[in-house]
Amino acid sequence: MVRAMMLLMAGLAGAGVVCGDEPIVWVASPWEHVLRSTTPGPARAATISAARNEYEPLRVVVRAGDVALKNVTVAASELSGPAGQIDAKNVALFREHYIDIFEPSSRSKAPPGWYPDALIPLASADPSAKYPPMAHRVEPGTNQAFWADVYVPRDTAPGDYAGTIHVTADGATLAQVSVKLCVLGFTLPDTFAMRTNFGSLGGSLARQLGMDVGSPTFAAIEDQYIETLLAHRAIPSSLGRVWPKWTPDGGIDDSQSGQRLREMVEQRHVNALPFPSHISRNPTSAKPIYTI
Repeated sequence: MVRAMMLLMAGLAGAGVVCGDEPIVWVASPWEHVLRSTTPGPARAATISAARNEYEPLRVVVRAGDVALKNVTVAASELSGPAGQIDAKNVALFREHYIDIFEPSSRSKAPPGWYPDALIPLASADPSAKYPPMAHRVEPGTNQAFWADVYVPRDTAPGDYAGTIHVTADGATLAQVSVKLCVLGFTLPDTFAMRTNFGSLGGSLARQLGMDVGSPTFAAIEDQYIETLLAHRAIPSSLGRVWPKWTPDGGIDDSQSGQRLREMVEQRHVNALPFPSHISRNPTSAKPIYTI
């Protein structure tokens, strides 16, 4: 009888291990590789600091238990403190889209697996898009990470602020992730301190999207990339239609591009202009452009 009871208890304990794998919502560093298969870390809350006029990110990771999670949603509250409030609109949320790296680069020590790559914005996104803003489901035993980009407005008072990121699945709350922000007592300037060149926009982006690089539709999409990079003080590889045309007499015509170029330099504080390859390959004929 005792032996039977012990076997029954062992069986129940074993069943508890199998069936007790509950979903976990955890916080990861923005610098950490979080694959779909990464074991959850211990952090359940986020603490960040930023100057005024600065962005600071954090990551919230949803891991499904032994049952898939459906209709996962993530929403951010305002950040409040004794000195005031930072509106929720200043917390931009993104879903991390994964790609399968089945064969890492030859010198890489990273294992194969599903790595996060693109950030899909949750706000104003089309649910029927190729890459929808929210995951339809999180498979059992896998991660789905979300990126939060917190912007501190210029007029924010220094001090401590707190808010939450609310995570649900099928309408039920999974977690209220605590977010604590320390706003430092100085303001970053609008001007850029470094000259940079990021991204592969222009013709490369148009080819990847299967679009005509000269179309207004592509220009509107490229502008979203440009705006995001400039907001984070990174100069994109393309600034859109900023290059003038040559005239028959060897001069330049900037009637369709000059205003945009002036705005990029004077209002957006662009301090570096990557020259298109057709210009850099023939600097003699392009000399008038270098004098802009």
